[in-house]
Order: sequence, then C-alpha cells, then structure tokens
Amino acid sequence: MKFPRFWKLGYGAWEAPCAIIAVVKDTQNVANGLRFSPRAKVVTIAIIALAAVVFVFAIRGILAPFVWAAIVAYVFNPVVGWISKKARIHRFWAVALLYAMVGGAMIWVVMYVAPSLRRETEQFQHDLPSLISGLMTYLVGSDSTNILGYNVSSQAIVAELTKSSNGIASYVGGYAIPAVFSAIHILTKLMMFMFASFYALLDADRIGTTLRQAIPPAARDEITDLGASIDHVLGRWVRGQLLLLVIMSAATWVALSLLGVKYALVLALLTGVLELFPLVGPVIAGAIACGVALFQPNQFGWNSQTFVAAIAALYTVLRYAEDYFIIPNVIGRAVRFHPLVVFFALFAGGSIAGMLGMFIAVPTLAILKNVMGYLYAKIVEEPEQIPAAGPTKEPAPAEAPVANSLLTFRAQPNPSGEGE
Repeated sequence: MKFPRFWKLGYGAWEAPCAIIAVVKDTQNVANGLRFSPRAKVVTIAIIALAAVVFVFAIRGILAPFVWAAIVAYVFNPVVGWISKKARIHRFWAVALLYAMVGGAMIWVVMYVAPSLRRETEQFQHDLPSLISGLMTYLVGSDSTNILGYNVSSQAIVAELTKSSNGIASYVGGYAIPAVFSAIHILTKLMMFMFASFYALLDADRIGTTLRQAIPPAARDEITDLGASIDHVLGRWVRGQLLLLVIMSAATWVALSLLGVKYALVLALLTGVLELFPLVGPVIAGAIACGVALFQPNQFGWNSQTFVAAIAALYTVLRYAEDYFIIPNVIGRAVRFHPLVVFFALFAGGSIAGMLGMFIAVPTLAILKNVMGYLYAKIVEEPEQIPAAGPTKEPAPAEAPVANSLLTFRAQPNPSGEGE
C-alpha cells in the first residue's frame, strides 16, 4: 500500500532527538583522540544537565501538549500495534483509525452522556444538604453531634463543602478560564497536542530503538531489560486503570439504574474514579451509594435498610468481580502487594503529593521494587532476575555471567547489530 506523502512533514518534530543522537555517535571517532579526565567528565555532565534544566524552564509554556502527547503515545502504542497487525495496515492508517474511534466516542459522550450528567449533578448538589442532614440524624439521632470536643453539624459540613466548591470555582474563574478559554491559546495547544501525539504514535517503535542505541554498548542490555521490566509494570497499570475505570463505571451505572437509585450516572462515574485508589476508594464509593439510597423510595417496596443492604451487596459483588476477574486479566499481578503495604504507600504518597501522590503510589512502589532489586544485585554482586516483561522464559545456564542472567527480556532488537 502506498503511503501518503504528507505524513513525512511531521518527521522533523520527532527526528530531532534522533538526529542529535546520530550526530553524537558520528563524532565519537573524532573524540577518540581526546580523553577526558574523571573531573572533566563530571564537569561536562553537570554543564549539560544545567543547560537542559535551563532550556526546559525556558520552554515550560509549551511543554504541556508534548508531555500529554508522550503519555497518550505510551498508553495507546500497543493498541496501534495490535490494530496494524490484525488489520494488516500501515501504522499511519492504524493511528488514523484510533483517532477516528476516540473522536467518535468523545462526540457521543458530549451529545448523549454530558446532558444527563449535568442534570444529575445539579440535582445532586441541590439535594446534598438534606442528604447529609438525614444521614446524621439516622446515625446519631440528630443533625449535630460532639466528636472529641468538637461540635459537628450537618450545617457545618454543608458550609465547608460549599466553601471548598466556591474556592475551586473561584480558582477556575480567576486563573484557569482566562488562560484556557482564550480561543487562540487553546486552539494552538490543541493542534500541538494532536500533531505531536499523532507522530509519536506513528514512530513509537523507531523512537524506542533510537533511544536504546543511545545507551552505551556495555550497559545497553542490562538497562534495556530494566527499562522493559519497568515498562511492563507501568504500562499494564496505566492501561489497566483506564480500562478499569470504564468497566466499573459502566457496570455500576447499569446495576444502579436497574435498582432505581437516584443519581446513578454521577455515582457510577464517582465509583470509577475512586476505583483508581486501592482499598479506600471502593469503600468510600460504596458508602456514598448506600448513603444516597438510604433516603429514597424504591420500586421494589423494600424498607430503607433492605434497600441499602442490596446496594452494599451490589458493591461487594462488583468488588469481588474486579479482584478475581478484571484485575488479574487486565492489570495482572505486576503491581499486587500486601494490603498493609498498599495502605502505607497510599498515605505516604498522599502526605508527599496529595491526591496525585495517592494515585501514583502503587505503580511507584512496583517500579521501586524492580529498581531496588537491580541495585541490590549490583551492590552484593549477586545475580538478580529482573521480572520478565513478557512470557516466562527458561532461566539462564548456571555458568552464564551476571550480566547475561539479567537479560530476561529484550525490549527492542538492535537492527544494526551495533554494540551487540
């Protein structure tokens, strides 16, 4: 199939780093006549690092579209590869097909889901004070109570929630809206993102091979395998979390709608988002749904306690289905830890970086496990098997050197054979 010519126009954006690497490699023969002392090497690396920091700081205003493009390319690269392989089409058409599917899904969400979501959200915000008051009355017998010397009332809780909401709205209105909703600004950033993500997806394999060849030959195999193990953990977690959010939101929405629970769409999306936070997220989502169901009539003629028990049972079933069917097949066991370790990591991440820290706590822990295992093997000079990023392979022979025992997976073959 003849490939469209206009795609070549985008090569300049993503071939720049590759060209720089090629120039550096081509000048190695010239540099062979000049040997740097250890101090000169340290000073050179420090100057380059400082220049890189200054450069990144200078262009920080345009970095966001390229960072998001890199994230999108990382997440969807396997999807593009699968489409290209199964449909036997060039990656260009696979990327174009992916863009069409995502664009169609976004149009469907805007046209059919967004109006219902907005309507339910407004109704939920309107009914939230009465829900909190009713819940406190049900639990403690009145709409106020004393906890550790502090008077807690439904009015105080509603006032605090309103204050937080107004603070967020004030920030968005005062800072985000003027920056984001400038027509030229947002259009430019969107075009940069679309352009960068398209060519990042198109040349993802080529970029990976070039980066691998930039690693010094002596360390190339080990660093490649360590990177492959990290990619295996991080890639499965990111894609798994996105798929988990969609699956759990859809399943919860269907189930709550069948039971006739109010705000089913809002609760379903909230459940999907909270599923991204292990252990505590699903419990909070179930508690919110039960609290909402406690003060509404149901179509089955059940009393409120029975209806709440049905909602709790629903969330329990969904949780077990997630643990035994979805997570093992979507995310795998690459990021599975003891619950106490996960609990500690969540709150440690929260204390360091807030909600973002809690969100990335578990994959960061899994990555640190791989990196620390590698460093431990280097420190004690013992072979350490980096977790394979693919199907399990036979262990290396006993007489193999330590470096070869680490080669459980080769992320990208070296087509030129250089450094092998």
